[in-house]
Amino acid sequence: MSQISIQDWPAQIRSSGAIGEIRVIQCSLKWTQPEQEYIRDAIDLALIEVLLRSTDLVVTRYILHDVPPRDSAGIPVDPSNHQSHQEWIRRLACSLALVRKDAAGPRLRINRVLRPSSAWSADLVDTIEFLEHEAPTSPEVALAASGITSSFGTTPLTATEISLDGPYGDAEPLYYL
Repeated sequence: MSQISIQDWPAQIRSSGAIGEIRVIQCSLKWTQPEQEYIRDAIDLALIEVLLRSTDLVVTRYILHDVPPRDSAGIPVDPSNHQSHQEWIRRLACSLALVRKDAAGPRLRINRVLRPSSAWSADLVDTIEFLEHEAPTSPEVALAASGITSSFGTTPLTATEISLDGPYGDAEPLYYL
C-alpha cells in the first residue's frame, strides 16, 4: 500500500508524470469530517488538474456510499459528517461533468462503496496508487481494488444524479416565461 502521507497526496498527484491510471481509495470516516474539507478539496483539485492536462490518464476513485449512523465504537456519528459527505458527493458529481469521456470510456470514475448495513465502514485502507500501463505498482493494490467490488459492491457516481440547474437553469419554469 502507499506510504504517501495524506497531506502529500495533492503534490504527489501533480508530479505524477506519464502514468496510465491513478487509483484513490478514500473509504474511512475521517473523509466525511467537516475539518477534512481542505485536504479533500486539495486532492479533488489536483486530480482534476492532471486529468485536464493529460489526454490518456484515467482516475478511479472509491469513496463511501453513505455515512453510517454509528462509528466503530458504537457512538453516533455527528450529523455534520452526513452534511459534509453530501456536499462532497455533489462536488465530485460536478467534477464528472468537467472531464470528457474518450472512445475508451470515462476518464474519471467515481465508485461509491456499499458497506454492509451492520458495518460501520468499508474497512479498507485509504491509499493512492499510480499505475503504469494497466499494471498496478503493487499486487496488494490490485487485490484491494478487486476486493472492493467483490466483497462490498460499488455503485458508480454520475453527473446526472445531481441537479446542476440551480434557480436560473433551463429546468426552471420562469426561464420559459
